[in-house]
Amino acid sequence: MTRHRVALWVLLGGKLLGAWGLAWDIQWHLLVGRDTFWIAPHLMMYGGITAGLLVAFGALLLRLAGVAFGEPNASTGPAEASHIPMFAHLALVLAAGIWLPPPLVAWFQQVAGLLG
Repeated sequence: MTRHRVALWVLLGGKLLGAWGLAWDIQWHLLVGRDTFWIAPHLMMYGGITAGLLVAFGALLLRLAGVAFGEPNASTGPAEASHIPMFAHLALVLAAGIWLPPPLVAWFQQVAGLLG
């Protein structure tokens, strides 16, 4: 199986896992109300998001490995120099924009509540 096909199946599986977790989470909150950060529907959504992020960064790393870490090899093909600013921009966006997403903030709030 090629890398592209594996990536596609992982993305589809992650999407299904996240969508199933979201539907379950809505029902959970309607029936139970607010609950902890670590309930099963949340974990399913986090798993779907993680699968998508891993595939996206893996594909980016494979494509830009020659630019970021030396010469491109035959499997990645030639990479243009214009990808370097894109790679730097992605790193800055991740550092600034996704530094503390709301679920992580909720986790810190729960830990602070437990610690007093």
